[in-house]
Amino acid sequence: MQQRQDVILPPRQLFEFMVQSGHANQIYRRKHVPNVFDGDITIFSARTENPNDPTHLQYWRPYVAGDITIHPVDCGHHDMMTTESLNTYSQQLKRSLEAEAALR
Repeated sequence: MQQRQDVILPPRQLFEFMVQSGHANQIYRRKHVPNVFDGDITIFSARTENPNDPTHLQYWRPYVAGDITIHPVDCGHHDMMTTESLNTYSQQLKRSLEAEAALR
C-alpha cells in the first residue's frame, strides 16, 4: 500500500524568486572565468560522494598556485553542513587556521 505524500509549495513570489535566482546563477556560472589563487588552500571534501576518487586535487590544481591540503570528511556533499559533520571537521579547520596565523 502506497502512502500519500502531500507536497507543500512555497508562496508564489518566493517560488518565482527561486527560479529567477537559479537561472541567473547558471548564467553567471557559464560566463565566469576564474583566476589562479596565489596562495595555499585547505579543502574539506565529502568522502562518500566519490568513493573511487580519493582527492579532488586534479580539479583544483589549475586554479591554485600554492599548496592544496585535502581533508576527506566521512559524509555526503549535502551533509557537510550538518551539526555532526561540522563537529567532525571543525577541530581540523581550527588547527589549520591557527597554524596559518602562527606563520604570519
